[in-house]
Amino acid sequence: MATTKLKGSKLEAEVDKCRGECNWEKLNHLITNIRTRNSGVEKLIHLVDGELSLEVFLQKHAGSQVRIEPRAQHKDFLRRAEGQLRNAITNNSGEAAIVMEAYLLLAKLYYFCASFNEALSSIEKSQMDKATTQFTTLRSLKLAAEGYAVKGLAIEHTLPRDRKENDMLYKRVVSSFEKSAELALSYISELEKSVNSSTNSATTAPSNIRIGGLLEIALERVSYLSLRRNTNDRRWDLEGLEWYRKIAIGLSDKVVVMKLHQRLCRQLAEVLLRGMIDVGCNSAAISSKSESLNFYTGSKNFFSPASRSEETILLLLISELLASKNIRASNTFDDEILDRVQLIRNLKKVHNLLSIVLSNLRQYNLLASVYERAMKFANKDRFMWFQFGLSLMSSGQYARSSKILEHCVKLEASDHNNVAEHLMIAKVNLESLGDFDLAMEHASNALSLCSNTWQSSRCTLVYALAFSQKLQTVSSFETRKVLMTEAIKHFEKAIHLDPHDELAHLYTALQYAICRDLEKAIEHCQRSLEINDEQPSAIMLMALLFTARRDFKSALTLVLNALIDYPNHYGLLVLRLKLEAKYGRLDEVLHTSKNLFSFWRKLPITYNHIITEEDNDVQNGHMEKAESTIALKPGSVVHLSSKDALAPVTPMFTAPLGIAAASHVSLTNSNLDIAENGSVLASTAANLSEYGGAASTVSGSLGILSSGSTVCSIASAFRIQANIWVELAEFFIELDRATEVQACVEEACNIFPNSHEALYLKSRLFLIRGNKAP
Repeated sequence: MATTKLKGSKLEAEVDKCRGECNWEKLNHLITNIRTRNSGVEKLIHLVDGELSLEVFLQKHAGSQVRIEPRAQHKDFLRRAEGQLRNAITNNSGEAAIVMEAYLLLAKLYYFCASFNEALSSIEKSQMDKATTQFTTLRSLKLAAEGYAVKGLAIEHTLPRDRKENDMLYKRVVSSFEKSAELALSYISELEKSVNSSTNSATTAPSNIRIGGLLEIALERVSYLSLRRNTNDRRWDLEGLEWYRKIAIGLSDKVVVMKLHQRLCRQLAEVLLRGMIDVGCNSAAISSKSESLNFYTGSKNFFSPASRSEETILLLLISELLASKNIRASNTFDDEILDRVQLIRNLKKVHNLLSIVLSNLRQYNLLASVYERAMKFANKDRFMWFQFGLSLMSSGQYARSSKILEHCVKLEASDHNNVAEHLMIAKVNLESLGDFDLAMEHASNALSLCSNTWQSSRCTLVYALAFSQKLQTVSSFETRKVLMTEAIKHFEKAIHLDPHDELAHLYTALQYAICRDLEKAIEHCQRSLEINDEQPSAIMLMALLFTARRDFKSALTLVLNALIDYPNHYGLLVLRLKLEAKYGRLDEVLHTSKNLFSFWRKLPITYNHIITEEDNDVQNGHMEKAESTIALKPGSVVHLSSKDALAPVTPMFTAPLGIAAASHVSLTNSNLDIAENGSVLASTAANLSEYGGAASTVSGSLGILSSGSTVCSIASAFRIQANIWVELAEFFIELDRATEVQACVEEACNIFPNSHEALYLKSRLFLIRGNKAP
């Protein structure tokens, strides 16, 4: 080997380099040269030998883990290292640097042997705080950083019970970790430079270089402890958040600490998500980094987060990217399988946080793309497949989500936990794809997996719903009558399995209503409301049943009482508009119409799909055209404007995040869960959905949330608003007020020119004018 010929200053430089980069394997080969006569580095023999014994022991016992816990049993294995370090101190009493490093290594040794008082004593003897000379080697810089880390950890293990004294020592702990963190950041920066400039960097993998568990603990503890004012105070401080930002930015371009950087980014995102700190847009760490980038690049072509949401998403995306890189870089040898499992577990943690954040912001396409990337190396993980399928379902990609969920089921076909997956597949095919046979098949599979359990009732209910929807496609009336009887039996079976399931009673009532058995329908609807009276869908069904019996007064009373508790329920508002128009209440009709337009203005916007050119033109065209206002009679003070319904919506994010603007208005309930008690299969009956009530009451031809319908598009949203004007026009026709009819028809045509209802009313308007003409 070439290293056998090294002597003097060259050997010392090589030893310092190996110690700085923690390359103990290579240092073990150099130890023979150090022990030879006239090597020129005889003074380092005991120090290097003791250090090598200590570090190799820690590396061996840590294994794939970064950290090793202090234990008294370690002392038996480290007696030789302790003796060598003691000899280094005795034989080099005149070498202050060697003595300090030996004492710091002894402190590290005593800490891992759980001798915390001896560790603190060794740190005091090293006179590390009084040192005035600069660090000449990477190893001396790292030992100083580890020394402060050991000091902080040892004090933490010896904290007394007395609170006053505890608080004083706690400040010393934080101060020690702060010094350790500052030195650790400097060491990591210099280590990165050393690795990159090394002549053999092509053969040395930076990912295999570890900075050690002590420095990682210090970098994590200083941020956490700074968040807490003291051990007995649960309030969080902004200083800790700045430490997190400072460390995350300091490690941002360092390959040697990729895993640590990934973990710290996730921890900072968790802190921001908890929201226990009132975070503003001003951050010294972020501002300093922005100024540095602007100075060195001469431009502002970089993204700087301006809000808590943007910072959280940025941190999680960085953490997800680094976690994915770590998994791809890891090998699949048997001795590293556990390490790979841990890496995938870390990735799952990031994905869970991303799911929370992006779901709240309705960024389902971005979430689906994140899970799609993860499938490349986690293709046998059932949980990630399931999350991928759910994200696709939320983004409106129903056909693909159904295939993904089916693959998820095939991974463990006999697992009883597959009930949720089967029900989700049935839900997608029932609500969105219109494949009722496949929905019934998966509902049956779910029922076979959960027989004689509480879930069997819900599985039977889903099967009954799919069967009910399928019979609607039968053209023969006689065949349909027979199938309706069978459908009723399935609904009754669901009630028998769980008599206290309000949804089973609700949909049974709906099926009886379809079969024109109003008494049975009312009976089951009342039972559903007795079990859970906070069901606007059941209340609306009851009101519709009253209207079917020509009891409009009871229906209106029920709707008005329900709107007190649910003032923004679209279906109830539309039904109220119909009933008030029935009684000819002009002011109430106008007020309800205004509330309906206000509903559309306040409706949450989803950013699921990229706006197509056609949708964009439609949206912009309607925004420009809808400017007219209804002219009412002089005595009225209510004015309805299409501006109320068509107010523009400001996107949550700007271009730097790469998130497109909204193109679809979601009318589905994002909180639906078919396996939970509060789930509602909105597509089964559009008039029972909070947002889908307009389908049966304003215009039966819309088909919102019906089987086979996707997320309501911009065009559908404008069409529904146009139908509100159509409803007003029909009301004014009954009152024989042609002027108001003309205004309503014009508004409807401006919003949705292709509405056949508006064209029909336009012809009726001409007919009215023709009849009035002399």
